[in-house]
Amino acid sequence: MTEADSKQYLSTATPSWRSEETAYSCWNLPQYALQQSIQYNPVHGDMRREYSRISEHIINSVDLHKLLVHYADFFGWADAIVLVQFQRVDCLANRIGLPAVEGFHQDGNRHVGMLVVNRNNLTDDSGLSQYVMDDHGKKTEPLIFNSVIPAGQLIYWNDKRVWHYGTEIKPADANVNGGRGIRDIIILSAKTPPANMPIGPVPVQFRK
Repeated sequence: MTEADSKQYLSTATPSWRSEETAYSCWNLPQYALQQSIQYNPVHGDMRREYSRISEHIINSVDLHKLLVHYADFFGWADAIVLVQFQRVDCLANRIGLPAVEGFHQDGNRHVGMLVVNRNNLTDDSGLSQYVMDDHGKKTEPLIFNSVIPAGQLIYWNDKRVWHYGTEIKPADANVNGGRGIRDIIILSAKTPPANMPIGPVPVQFRK
């Protein structure tokens, strides 16, 4: 990236969009590969994972902007870089779907959010979201949350304090949707920006 290119992503540049209601500003950063440490993801850790860029229609949508503002305001950041992931897990009558092949885990970012967008043709007990407390970097045993999060529901958690898991999904009816079951979610993960990539501060009246 050239110096001229990089300047458009600094807080001195014009933001990609700004919420007039809350005064939050957002810079749409370049697409980059996802890579997690094997410490957090023993299955896909230390691997370069390439995903298609989210469409401009969605990036520029009012709904996504409202979701990002809600997320930022909930945790009361001064600034953050937010990774937005659209994930679909499907299943068939002869193949279960595995939302979390790595088992109980942490993502490595402090503040995480999950919006369940769609649950289509799944059994009622498919895709349970389960959480346990963290004990100095180790997973504890008692479940503190064990429930199916319905479509349209948004959940936040402090990734440093809990471990999370999603149970397998199964189709409810082999005669519906070609026997295919689907769960669609949006994952939001925030991290503090590096010193060389400052982001505009949250207005004082919206800090917590």
